[in-house]
Amino acid sequence: MKRLIFILFLTLLAGRLAGQVAPKMTSTLQVDADANSRTNPGDTLRYTITFTNTSGTNLLNVQFNNLSFPNQTLVGGSIKTTPVARPDTYSGVVGNTLFNVPSTSGVLTNDSDADGDLISVVTFSPTSAQGGTVIVTNNGGFSFSPAVGYTGTDTFVYTISDGNGGTNSSVVTLTIGNRVWYVNNAGVNGDGRQSTPFNSFASLNGAGDVDGTNDFIYLFPGSGSYGAGLVLESDQKLIGAGLALVVGGATIIPAGNRPTLGLGGAGVICSTNNTIQGLNITATAGKGIAGTNVGTLTVSSVMIAATGGAALDVDTGTAAITLDSAFSTNSTVDGLRLNALNGTVTINGGLVV
Repeated sequence: MKRLIFILFLTLLAGRLAGQVAPKMTSTLQVDADANSRTNPGDTLRYTITFTNTSGTNLLNVQFNNLSFPNQTLVGGSIKTTPVARPDTYSGVVGNTLFNVPSTSGVLTNDSDADGDLISVVTFSPTSAQGGTVIVTNNGGFSFSPAVGYTGTDTFVYTISDGNGGTNSSVVTLTIGNRVWYVNNAGVNGDGRQSTPFNSFASLNGAGDVDGTNDFIYLFPGSGSYGAGLVLESDQKLIGAGLALVVGGATIIPAGNRPTLGLGGAGVICSTNNTIQGLNITATAGKGIAGTNVGTLTVSSVMIAATGGAALDVDTGTAAITLDSAFSTNSTVDGLRLNALNGTVTINGGLVV
């Protein structure tokens, strides 16, 4: 009597449910020598044994000894295991900002294949659970752009292959914290993300605007002046391209040329605890920087030139202000007004007329 020849193919999966390792074995007819769709001597069977770890932790020294199959002969070199894709987590993602991860710290760094096969990413979710945009390269590096305005936790799924038919999938979890709104008046109007910035302050000013407390607003160098001024909300930071955009200790955009805002109107109206850096303010019809009950107002690497209003009009709070220069002409009130302020104000040059 001929003996059946079988191929043993092992599949390893990682689970998260409390319990035990539960092997499951199935068989399929791999080679049907007499083409009768039935298992007969001379045919080749393919056995797949799936091990699911439901313990929630890594298990060591797992053994499977049930490899006795009467009247069957193992095909040499046919025992294979699938690769194991393990969950990945990344923090420090910034809202509205492209997040790039090189292959050296990408999704494959904690994945493995017991056979020593070279593993690669073969598929991935191009859209994350919260609507972000995902691109993963076959070497595990990836880029992620969060959905517009979203902060919180987001996920996407990817699948790896060992090149021999074995695949496995896992989940990448990303934590999106701080949020930046980007403005560049040199291009068409976008949605405020780094790759598609707004081209004016229209979406950031007034009732129903998209920005919120603690947000960053970043101004690219742009083309000419940004026009009418900007009303900040509490704890917001207005950063011009003259200084590097640094969020959470990470430099997102290096320092470049300063943008100018305020042409045709006022400059910046502050709320509480604002930061203004890396830009020039040319207020041709109003005040340069103004605010009441400003909390702690931090200003540096800024030049102000105001016509018809004060260069600075700040009332009640603590100042940490250093201006490159401040000019005020034809103001109907004081060209420089600082009232009930603690802290320091340093102006390195300028003229009040």
